[in-house]
Amino acid sequence: MPDPQEKKDKRRPPEKAPGCDGRFLANRQNNLFYRSKTNGAIPRKLPCTQTATYRVPQRISIPIYWARLGQPQWTAPQAQAKLDEAARWFARYCIQLTLYPITLRPQDGQQFGQRLQQADAQGPNDHANEARKVYKDLWGRIGRPRDLQMILFVDTFRAVKYDGQRVNRVAGNFADVPVILIPADPDRTSTHIVTHELIHGLGKLRSATSSPPKTSAPGSGADRINTWDEGGCGEDMGNAQRTRPTAAMSKSDDALLDYASYHQFLARAKTIA
Repeated sequence: MPDPQEKKDKRRPPEKAPGCDGRFLANRQNNLFYRSKTNGAIPRKLPCTQTATYRVPQRISIPIYWARLGQPQWTAPQAQAKLDEAARWFARYCIQLTLYPITLRPQDGQQFGQRLQQADAQGPNDHANEARKVYKDLWGRIGRPRDLQMILFVDTFRAVKYDGQRVNRVAGNFADVPVILIPADPDRTSTHIVTHELIHGLGKLRSATSSPPKTSAPGSGADRINTWDEGGCGEDMGNAQRTRPTAAMSKSDDALLDYASYHQFLARAKTIA
């Protein structure tokens, strides 16, 4: 005689594989992109006010190393709060950020910060070049990993040239190295500043041959609009929406990821696996 419990079990819906039902925007790309990259689950580009729910598996990011440099304009709890804020947001898309502090003696952290401040006083190009040197030195200290993103919480600065053209005094990504600077002013009071910058940073294309590892900003077209450009929707976490260029950034926990950005992390930049 059939077991009634066995018959009942057969009527149960199959359990979902580990993952998340992520709520995505679909505005950075065209209809064909979303239809082809999601097997038709997101059939078209959507206006900013509409979202799509798409099942994504659990993934893990490349190693993200971080440090506080300079005078104590950033306290350890303040920096950690920005990182935790980003980790919680990315977890909604089943992306686990792998965050590693760079262990420095206080005098070493101050010395690195002084180098950046002295270069900042000379000009945006000098500041950028010194940041690349600091990155190389820190890379050596963390064991010369091949895959990484580095976040540096630094003292307030006047200006830095991030990508050969863009000069700014707020948080940003260098185009040619996997480094993000987060200055105390104005970004100590910004919300989701690390979250936002990681959308740019995790979307960059990486070199497998340079030492230390280098990156390149997506040059043009599809890749560039996925993650490097600011999103066209205010609801996009990849759209900074600063009220003025030097203002603090204010993004809500409810800001969303565009599926095109997710695809860039996964398939082109290969920063999540």
